[in-house]
Amino acid sequence: MEKMASDLPAVMEDEHLFCHLVDEAIFFDHELHQIYDYPAGLNSSMDILTVPKVFERWIEIEKKCKMFSMLLFLKMFFSVLIILF
Repeated sequence: MEKMASDLPAVMEDEHLFCHLVDEAIFFDHELHQIYDYPAGLNSSMDILTVPKVFERWIEIEKKCKMFSMLLFLKMFFSVLIILF
């Protein structure tokens, strides 16, 4: 976790790299708890990802991705409506 914390400022600058780190950290945390019975009260990668500055960046990227997905969906939806009518 120390390596993740030390690399985080640089990783947060690159959206794709940051998203990959978040995905891997969530998967790793899940494996620790579900497969290896890692105690919930001990430090985990989620502690690093929920630091306010990091969490705000995470939410910002999630919103951006969801907005893109929503716009893509609406574009396809309205394209179909135009074709039908």
